[in-house]
Amino acid sequence: MPVCAALACVLWVLLWAAAWLVALAFTGVEPLFATRHAAFYLFWFAALTITFVNAAFRDGRETRSFPDWMAQSLSLAWLAMPALALLGDWGLGQRVPQHGWTEDRLWGAVVGLLVTLYAFGYAASVLMRRRGWMAPDLPLTSSWP
Repeated sequence: MPVCAALACVLWVLLWAAAWLVALAFTGVEPLFATRHAAFYLFWFAALTITFVNAAFRDGRETRSFPDWMAQSLSLAWLAMPALALLGDWGLGQRVPQHGWTEDRLWGAVVGLLVTLYAFGYAASVLMRRRGWMAPDLPLTSSWP
């Protein structure tokens, strides 16, 4: 049951992210980038979400211990992750020409690349789903640190 509760939290967070992206279409990205920490927030959000879902999925041998509606909602909510990762990449990309490369920005670029690859991998697995919940994700989940 703790896995179900953890996934319920992740589901609400991902649904919030999807709603936030819809709102972003109306407000623009200026308020987000004005924080000067947009990439940091977005990359941490994505990294923690990926980590929690991988913890729930484990190695993929266990059967799903939560309802179908939660698995379907979680799968659809993953489609918001590439947009969040790309927004983080864009935010970092704006800071580099303004202030140059620093050690923090270099590490941010590494994290951004990993988060973006994982986000697109999970989104692709949602679109190509043929077997059970997260079945195509096994190569992704087994490689996350």
